Amino acid sequence: MKRRDFLKTAGLAGVSAGVATTATSCSENTALPRLKYYRGEIKEKHVLQTVENIFLKLTVYSDASFEITDKQRNVLWKTGPVAMQEEGPLDVGHVWIRHDRSVCEQYPARFVGEAKDDCLEYTMLGRQQEVMGKIRCQYILDKDEIVFKLLHVDEQIPSLVFPPPIFSESLILPASQGLWIKKPFNEWHRYVYKLYSHINMRWFGGLQGDKGWMAIFEEGWADSCITGMALTLSSGWLKSLNRWTPRSLRYCFTENGYIGMAKRYRRWAIEKGLFRSLREKVQQLPQLNCLIGGRLFIVFLAYAKRREKDIEEQLIPLNDELRKEIKQAKVFFTFHEAGELFQEAKRQGLKKGALYLAGWIKDGYDASHPDVWPPEPLLGSIDDLKKACGEEGSYFTMLHDNYQDIYETSPSFPKGVNINLHGRLMTGGIWSERQCYILNSKNSLEYAKRNWEKLKDLGQKGMYIDTTTTMQLFESFEPGNTQTRLQDFERKCELVKFYYDQGMVFGSEQIGEISLPHAAFGFMHGRELYRTPGERIPLWHLAFHDACLVMSAYHNPRTEENKTMYDKRLEEMLYGCAVTTSPGAWASTDSNAYNFARAFESMKNSMHVDRWHEQIAMDEMVSHRFLTDDFLVEETEFSSGRKIICNFGDTPRVIDGKKINAYDYLIVS
Repeated sequence: MKRRDFLKTAGLAGVSAGVATTATSCSENTALPRLKYYRGEIKEKHVLQTVENIFLKLTVYSDASFEITDKQRNVLWKTGPVAMQEEGPLDVGHVWIRHDRSVCEQYPARFVGEAKDDCLEYTMLGRQQEVMGKIRCQYILDKDEIVFKLLHVDEQIPSLVFPPPIFSESLILPASQGLWIKKPFNEWHRYVYKLYSHINMRWFGGLQGDKGWMAIFEEGWADSCITGMALTLSSGWLKSLNRWTPRSLRYCFTENGYIGMAKRYRRWAIEKGLFRSLREKVQQLPQLNCLIGGRLFIVFLAYAKRREKDIEEQLIPLNDELRKEIKQAKVFFTFHEAGELFQEAKRQGLKKGALYLAGWIKDGYDASHPDVWPPEPLLGSIDDLKKACGEEGSYFTMLHDNYQDIYETSPSFPKGVNINLHGRLMTGGIWSERQCYILNSKNSLEYAKRNWEKLKDLGQKGMYIDTTTTMQLFESFEPGNTQTRLQDFERKCELVKFYYDQGMVFGSEQIGEISLPHAAFGFMHGRELYRTPGERIPLWHLAFHDACLVMSAYHNPRTEENKTMYDKRLEEMLYGCAVTTSPGAWASTDSNAYNFARAFESMKNSMHVDRWHEQIAMDEMVSHRFLTDDFLVEETEFSSGRKIICNFGDTPRVIDGKKINAYDYLIVS
C-alpha cells in the first residue's frame, strides 16, 4: 500500500475508531472533522495562461506558480508552487495580531488548477492532499503592471496566503521607518505583518540588484496582511466580518532599488487622493509653523490612581507601597508648574514649539477615556488649565486624549466597545495599571464630538489623540453596530479630519496612512541608539516626508558613553525628523531639579536639529544612499537641493575629500 493511501485509510479509520471507543465517555461533539482528500488526477505542471504586451510577459501554471518577464528591465521574476497557510484564522480578533508564528501551526499548501471561463480555479491542498477549499482568480495586464484579482474563496478557508511568493535577492518591507531584509527569516518561525500596527503602508516588494517588483493592496486592502518566511514576503488575506469578499493586488516593476519603490507608491497614493502636503496643511493651520523647526515640550502631569481589583487581576501582591497609590492620582506637575516649565524652556533657548500636556484628564493619564471631563482637580482649576493652553505667537499648546480606549470605570462603558467573533468585549492593553477595551470608531467619533463641546474653549490649538494612527484595523460583530476594517479606517480618518476642521494640529502615536490627509505629525517611538547597519531605510520619508512630520522621542538615557551620539541625533538629522524634550514624568520630587537640568542641557545640545528641520521639513526626500560598504555612512537629499551625510561609525570617514568625524554629520547645500 502506498504511504499516502495508508495515511488516508488510517486517518479516517482512526477517526471512526476513536469516536466509537470513546462514545461512552465523550460527547459526540468531540469527534474530529471528517477530512476530504483530493482524488482527481494531478497532472504534470502545465501552462494555464499566457498574456503579453510590449512591457511584460506573464505565464501562470497549473500549480499556481507563475513567471513574469519585465521586458523593459530584462528581469525574470519567478515563484514556486507553495504558499504557507495558517491552520486557523490569521486574525482571531485580539487587539494585537500575533506577529511571530510557529512552524507547527502552519502548513505548506499546494494547488491544482484549471482554466474556467474567464478565470483560473485552484483547489488548495494540505500536506497529505487534504482538500482545504477552492479559490478563483484572474491575472490582468494593465500596461506595465499586473492586477491580480481574487474573485472567490470557499468560506471553509479561514484565511488565505495567495498567490505564492516571488523569489528575490532581498526584500523591502514598510515596517517602522522601513526595512531592507537581506537574510532569511528565522527558519523555525513565520511572521505576520498587519496594517497599521506592524506596517504603515499597504505594499511590499523585492529586489534583484536595483531592479524591483512591488505589490500594492487595492480592493479589499483593509482585510490584508503580509507574511514572511525564508527570504520571501507574501500577500495574506483575512475574512471581512467572517466572510470572503473580492480582493485585488497590483504588481508594479521598478528600478533604483527601494527608492524607486517608495516613489512609485507615492505616485499611487497621490492618484488615490491619500496625500495632502504639509504646505497645504500649514495654510489651513498656521500654528503648524511652530513645529517646523520647533519641538514638542512634553509635560506629564498626573498618573492614574490604582485600584485594588486591577492589582489583584495582575497577580501582584498588594503591599503597603501599592496601597498608597490607591487613594488618588499621582501628581507630577500642576497646570501652573507646567506653564512655568515651558517659560523656562523659552529662556533656555526654545525658539518655537508646542507645550504638550499629558495626564490632564479626570483621574490622570489614561484613567478615564472617553469620559475625560472635568480635568483632574489636583492639578488646579479649569482657569489654570486655560492659562496653560493660552500659548501664542511661535508657540501653542496641545492636549493628550484617546478615542480608541475605554475603561470599566468610565460612565460610558461599555457603549461602543467592539464585540469580537466570539461575542465578547474586545480587550486592549493594560494601561495605567488597568484593563482597557477597544472602541468601535463610529462611537469614538461620537465621544470626541461630545467632549469637544467642553474642550473647545480651553484655548489649545492642537490635539494629540493617542493610538489613532498606529493600531491595526478592527472589526466589531455587535448586532446593529457592526464595523468592518475598512469602516474602521474611514472613521479614524473622519476623526482626524474633525479636529483638522476645528483648527487643531493633530498628532498621534507612530505614523500611518491615516495621517496623510489631515494629520500633522506622528511619533517615532522606541528609537534605538544602536542600529543594524544597512537594514533600516527611510521608506516612509522617501514616500511622505513632505506630508506628515515625524517626531522622534528618545527612550534611552543619555550617559557618558553615548552622549556624543545622543547629542548629535544623527538619525533624526538624516531622516529630517523633529525632536521632543521632556523635563521628566516618572521622576520623584527629590530628583526633579536634576531632571530639569538634564532635559534643558539635552535641548540646548540638539538645537542643530531644529535649525536643519526648519530648512527641509516641508521638502520631499528625493534620495537616500549608503556611501560605504559597511553601511555606516548615509546620505539623504531633499527637493530643495540640500543634502546631509551622516557618519554612524566610531571612526572619522573621508567622503568626496571631506572629513566627517565619528558620530557627526556634514550638510551640503
